[in-house]
Amino acid sequence: MNELLTPIVSVVIPVYNRLHYLSATIEGVLAQTLVDWELIVVDDGSVEDVVGFMENYPDRRIRSIRQDNQGN
Repeated sequence: MNELLTPIVSVVIPVYNRLHYLSATIEGVLAQTLVDWELIVVDDGSVEDVVGFMENYPDRRIRSIRQDNQGN
């Protein structure tokens, strides 16, 4: 994938704790046959270590953003 091109699909996963669900969700995206995608995990101020957890996924198409909790 050429990094200068915009991916055809963007997947955004909002996360507030519940890391036990995040792994299955990310694995579901990784299992897709389409390869031209980006995955953005938005950590909404979790108390669980989402940043550390995301180190398990070094794929360059995956990135995470941390923000203060915004609520519903």
